[in-house]
This record gives sequence, C-alpha cells and structure tokens, in this order.
Amino acid sequence: KLITLEKKVENFASILYKSRENMEKITLPYFPKERIRITLSPILSQLTSAFEILPAVEKIFFTEGTKVYLVLLQNNMELRPTGGFIGSFGLLTVANGKIVDFKIEDVYTADGQLKGHVDPPLAIRKHLSQPNFFLRDSNFDPDFALSAVQSSWFLQKELGKDVDGVIALNLTLAQK
Repeated sequence: KLITLEKKVENFASILYKSRENMEKITLPYFPKERIRITLSPILSQLTSAFEILPAVEKIFFTEGTKVYLVLLQNNMELRPTGGFIGSFGLLTVANGKIVDFKIEDVYTADGQLKGHVDPPLAIRKHLSQPNFFLRDSNFDPDFALSAVQSSWFLQKELGKDVDGVIALNLTLAQK
C-alpha cells in the first residue's frame, strides 16, 4: 500500500521533533545547539502549515484521471470578500498526479467574451459602481464555496470551459 503524502510529512516532522529533543540532551563543548534550533524552528513551523493544506493538495494532485482547475489569482491589496481582486486566472490541468498544463490569462480577456448582460449583486452596483457582473467580481460572496460556483459559472459562460474545482491564491501566499 502506498504511504500517503500526509503520512510522509507527519513522519518527517516526527523525525525532526525527535532530533531536536535528542540534540537538547547533547552536552559537548562547541556543539552548535543554538544554530540547530534556529534552523529547525522555521522548518517545523512550515511543516505545520503544510500539514494543514495537505488534504487539499492530495485531492487535487494525487487523483487518477485528468482534472482541470480554475486558479483565481487574487490581489489582496485590492480587497474582496474571498481575499482580493481577481486580476488574472489560470487553468491548471492535472493528470494522474502530474501537472500537464497551466495557462494564465488576464481576467479582462475572458470578461470581454461574455455574451449578453448579467446583473451584478446590489453591493457591486452600489459600492463599485459597476452595472455589469463578470468573472473579475465573481468572488464577491464571503462564502468561498458560493463564490467558487459563481466563478466557474462565469468561466463557462465567457470561455465555454468547465472545471472540476476552483483554487484561489493571493499575493501574500505567493510571497511566502
């Protein structure tokens, strides 16, 4: 049976914690305990963060077959309810655990292809003074699941593409 990615990270973290405990027991002169502590602390912190997102990573990347995901690139310097303004988006294609394609496009390119008119929610009309509703503002519901459905709906109407899921990334995540 294949060991899951989550289990591998858990095992690695366990080894690092035990190593740190054993290192504290060492009483050799000139042994660089502090340097090792400084090195291990951020690694353990990052492993804790990684552990939180692993179930989603496994579901996206480690499934059989081909899946296409809409990746919303949100600028969190321009706030929106799910994290930031959608300035660009990507279409990520994953097949049997491998990324086979990832194309990034400007959201205005897609929005310009919408046929017809979609009335925006009142908040968009009132606070953004926008008479139309597009993919770029589809993340206006604070419930990400609802915004994701809205985003995939717009993608289908604008570009005729269906997706298996929606992922949102913002600038802060990219920096980290």
